[in-house]
Amino acid sequence: MFSKTRKLYTLIALIITSAFAPIQAQYSAETYFNFLESRFNEDEKDLRDYLISELNHFLTMYPENEYAGRAQYMLATTYKKHGKKHKALASYLKMILVYPQTRAVIANTEDLQKLVTKEKDYKDHRDWLTALTNKSHSNMSSEEAWVKYLSTLDRISNNDLAEWIQMENRNFSLRFSESTHHPKSLYWLGNA
Repeated sequence: MFSKTRKLYTLIALIITSAFAPIQAQYSAETYFNFLESRFNEDEKDLRDYLISELNHFLTMYPENEYAGRAQYMLATTYKKHGKKHKALASYLKMILVYPQTRAVIANTEDLQKLVTKEKDYKDHRDWLTALTNKSHSNMSSEEAWVKYLSTLDRISNNDLAEWIQMENRNFSLRFSESTHHPKSLYWLGNA
């Protein structure tokens, strides 16, 4: 455990280095990711909100980057540790469906299955979510993966995910502006 003085120094160092993280991100996704991964590995409870914000920022800036899948896994794990089970579920699903080539998929699948099994909120969804996680999704295009992800979120239709579903539908619309799936996206947005 860190002493109070060490926590203070860590926090000061984090604030100073995080002030430069967005600047670094402009030049190197790898540098930005390494910075975030080191914060993730420290597992400092007081910095989880910060880490969630920065991981979301990284994924917005670099959605197709080679580190995006690992960042998505780190985001899901951080949400889970922070007690935000619905956002953890959505993040795990996104990693399995949108980033299936990531090495962390096996660990992610196990974490998702544990979450679905333990949480009573997902009792009615256990069978089909387990079947979904046991399938390979690496043969889909990026756009198809997003459509599958959004339809999965819609099928869960949890009030706690409404804001998340709206955000992800906006992200889909921005990333795939020419998609023929926009009517579905609008439908899911309306259901949220």
